[in-house]
Amino acid sequence: MTVAGFHRLKIQQIGSVCLFELSWGEGLQLQAELPAPRYVMECYRQWQSAYLNFYQTLQLPSPPTVSPPADALRGRAQAGGSVAPVTDWQARLVAAEAQLIFEFNRWLRGSELYEIRSQLAQSAQTQLDRGLDLFLTCTPLALARLPWEAWEIGAEFAGTGAIRAVRSPANIRRSTARAGVAQRSRPRILVILGDETGLDFEADRSAITALDKLAEVRFVGWQPQQPIAALKQTLVAAITEPLGWDVLLFAGHSNETAMTGGELAIAPGASISLREIAEKLALAQQQGLQFALFNSCSGLNIAESLIDLGLSQVAVMREPIHNQVAQVFLLRFLQDLGRHLDVQTALGNTSRYLRDQNLIYPSAYLVPSLFRHPSSQVFQIPKRGWRQQLRRWRPRRYEAIALLLCLGLSIWGPVQGGLLQQRVWAQAVYRNLTQQIPPADPDILLVQVDNDSLIKGGIGDPRPMDRHYLAQLIDKSATLAPDVVGIDYILDRPLPAQDQMLKASLAAVSAQMPVRFVLATYRDDNGVWLNTLPELAQAAPTWQGDIQLLFQGQRPNLLPLRPSPAQPLPFTYLLALAAETALKAGPKAPRQRAIADPLTLVPQLTSPRMVTQPLTSFSFSYQQSWLYPIVDFSLPPSQIYRELPAWEFLQRSPTSLRQEFLQSVLLIMPGGYGDAGVNAFSADNYPLNPALRYWQQQSDRSTLNTIVPGGELHAYQFHHFLHRHLVVPLPDLWLVGLAALIGKGTALWVSGAATASTAWIRRRRRRLALLAIAIALHGLIALQLYISALLLVPWLLPSALLLAYLVPPLWFNPSHD
Repeated sequence: MTVAGFHRLKIQQIGSVCLFELSWGEGLQLQAELPAPRYVMECYRQWQSAYLNFYQTLQLPSPPTVSPPADALRGRAQAGGSVAPVTDWQARLVAAEAQLIFEFNRWLRGSELYEIRSQLAQSAQTQLDRGLDLFLTCTPLALARLPWEAWEIGAEFAGTGAIRAVRSPANIRRSTARAGVAQRSRPRILVILGDETGLDFEADRSAITALDKLAEVRFVGWQPQQPIAALKQTLVAAITEPLGWDVLLFAGHSNETAMTGGELAIAPGASISLREIAEKLALAQQQGLQFALFNSCSGLNIAESLIDLGLSQVAVMREPIHNQVAQVFLLRFLQDLGRHLDVQTALGNTSRYLRDQNLIYPSAYLVPSLFRHPSSQVFQIPKRGWRQQLRRWRPRRYEAIALLLCLGLSIWGPVQGGLLQQRVWAQAVYRNLTQQIPPADPDILLVQVDNDSLIKGGIGDPRPMDRHYLAQLIDKSATLAPDVVGIDYILDRPLPAQDQMLKASLAAVSAQMPVRFVLATYRDDNGVWLNTLPELAQAAPTWQGDIQLLFQGQRPNLLPLRPSPAQPLPFTYLLALAAETALKAGPKAPRQRAIADPLTLVPQLTSPRMVTQPLTSFSFSYQQSWLYPIVDFSLPPSQIYRELPAWEFLQRSPTSLRQEFLQSVLLIMPGGYGDAGVNAFSADNYPLNPALRYWQQQSDRSTLNTIVPGGELHAYQFHHFLHRHLVVPLPDLWLVGLAALIGKGTALWVSGAATASTAWIRRRRRRLALLAIAIALHGLIALQLYISALLLVPWLLPSALLLAYLVPPLWFNPSHD
């Protein structure tokens, strides 16, 4: 839990007055004064004396495996407290505790503090679900020894939420920043076993070892005959291990020292002060150390020193603690920690347990204290089940908005069409700039019946197309001796005066050469196929193909998964199949070529990309077109086809045509006149897409065309089938989902590694620059994959989602979102 807008109460004794200063929110604060608690301090000394005498003479009902020594306290008893056996020390301790708690709370219930107590109760009411954390800072040290955790702050106000007192030192010189430390899959715990004189650590070992399944635990400590210098080096090496630690546990004797920040007894007759290892602990903190527990004695100086070094939280015993009480405390505390409770909750639960066991361990609950850095997150062993991992991956609010927006755009047809056209335009620009234009000569000649051809041919109404004119074009095509002639006109209705001439032309040309005619068919709005008149279709070797252009000609008409005679194959595919079979058969087998059924020849020109796959068919049900190939307009038209107006085709000499045009496939097509199309509602002219407009501007900037004839789109598809050049676009939806996973995973990693340090802020521009470079590099790779692998990898929406996921954690401190 991140501390945001925390409440901090500073209590400072100056002479005979105690100054209370409460601060919270944005610069809000209250001040009050109380007389110094002289009588409370006297009650504390009486309680301390009774406490020390009771536990120094105590025989607990569950003794360790060896007889307890005379001094089973984890600490050196300071002045105060006789060790003479007295039979009523427990009664005296219980009475002293009651007197101390009563006088302590009576002092704090003074009217001078009413406004502070009221403000705390009011703030706690707004946080009923999680309670209010109150950071207490007490100076001097004598004032900090009082049991501030037992302050009944909200007792006089109804409906007050829990107020949890934690401690914080007066001086904090370092932040909790940890540079570049990623969250570990298993927390690492370093256990230092100190001087065992008069103590028994077996129960401590057992309690800590129980965490093996949740954390990596390592024990270090003094070994018999080990030199003290070598022991200190071992401890320092362990603390500063490059892998770092999350938790540091110390068991043994410890004491407060005013000048050295506290000292730890590490071996019989030897101790080490925190000042000696301060820099090493600071390094450990930078490497991930978050929480330290000193299951020893008199740890106020120790805790304040460690928080001052930047450690997030430290749990200590303010008084000497009996060995078996320390074992019970550690066992209960680690059990709660093993249940994934945070250390603050675990410490509170353990203290309450000790209070409930007051008949066995009187006053023990008053001894533990938790010190926290005000900007810290409370440490807990994270849950590693799939539910917890899934919860971590839930998008934040801004992530969810960005994700839903990108997902919506990735399945919205008009947006997808627009993005696809712009992407193909970018590919055309990239292909032109990098000079990756294939040098192959076009395989098809487009004979375009344009408006000038209609005028010069005396054709007033081109719907239906004058068949005398088509017959002239077919007759003239014989001069080029093409392997395939395609006619992009529907010849389904009889025109008796013209059909005989067209029939004769088809028969005459097919008699002169082994040519394949590919005629057009189309399924109308009633589902009826508009097939060529039988007398025309039987006049020469012909195939009939579907001339439908899907998605405004942006995608080819693919083969069905299981072709059948009931459904004609695509027109452009039949053109490519006829050209492929003619090339493979050669001039020695013209008659076999003429009688072949196209369905039997499909294996000669096929690939998985030419066939509508089941996944693609499934996506049609949801208005999607997953993995459906696109027409590659990034190739310039000059590499796809040659074109010639029909009127010029008729006027030029056969020799001139043969010298200039060597294409094996000839397509007679409408050339962009306004009446072109199956009917008035199915025009054969399509909007000029950005990529074709780009190529048009590269060749002739004065051209003002805004449409592209359907025959030119057929030429592109013919090229793609013949050369197996089918570009498959990965669905934006898939890449957006992948980007969400990558973005969230990276954001979690960044959040685990990020800090609020100045260095983190200084480097954020560099991180954003690296992100921008990575996205740009992804764009370049995607552009090249399109050319090299015929794979269109979406860039815009996935990149936008990555930015939405990663800019906030890279720019802002993710620990304080």
